[in-house]
Amino acid sequence: MKNVPIIGVTVDNKIYEGYPSFLVTSKYVTALMDNLVVAPVLLPPLGLDSPLEVWLDIIDGLLLTGSASDIHPKYYGEDVTNLKSFFDEKRDYMTINIIKESIKRKIPILGICRGFQEINVALGGKLHQSVHQVDKLNDHREPETDDLDIRYGPKHNINFVDGGKIHKLFGKLSWQVNSLHDQGIKVLADSLVPEAYSPDGLIEAFSLDSDKQFLLATQWHIEWNSSNDACSISILKDFERACYEYKLNKN
Repeated sequence: MKNVPIIGVTVDNKIYEGYPSFLVTSKYVTALMDNLVVAPVLLPPLGLDSPLEVWLDIIDGLLLTGSASDIHPKYYGEDVTNLKSFFDEKRDYMTINIIKESIKRKIPILGICRGFQEINVALGGKLHQSVHQVDKLNDHREPETDDLDIRYGPKHNINFVDGGKIHKLFGKLSWQVNSLHDQGIKVLADSLVPEAYSPDGLIEAFSLDSDKQFLLATQWHIEWNSSNDACSISILKDFERACYEYKLNKN
């Protein structure tokens, strides 16, 4: 295992049993370990104290996870309009900066849900703070239930861009996906290109407008039940390929 890629996995600041804690749901690491041959390491969100250069020297890939917290709108030049939002600004600082530096080093990046939004914001894009309140956009929030199979069950269809990276990788033009997000892409960063849309026109996936680096992100949760989802497997395997290639070239 010593020669496998090291994947940095982002985590959250949360209160657990009354204690400030670093937490991530296990499904992200499980998706890596069940489907790929890699070594995940957790990257705590330490804000200004994050040892970014040390992490960047170590990792061969970056997985940006989802979270219930929202990116603070100040990072894309807006005031808070969603009064139900809560924030994790130490994570904001860490992820936005590690994304920028990872792109400079051409470290492969895979973003999921909040991670998808973090990439867009880091590269100069903007977000809808409440998608369901935007005219002509649907309600993309999860069902209110404790049953995880229902919460993460297929909710709507997505259409992949014909000839895009995911279409070429996966071979299909549409797929059923889950939907558990309140925020979404308002303005896509200039350096990104759409890879998939929901029926209401909201961007559901994007990639970096370059063939020199792997950067792919989805608004839906590809990590959930990933071993039984052909699209998730395709994306995860291509991420693995890119991480092995990066590790080989780095050494």
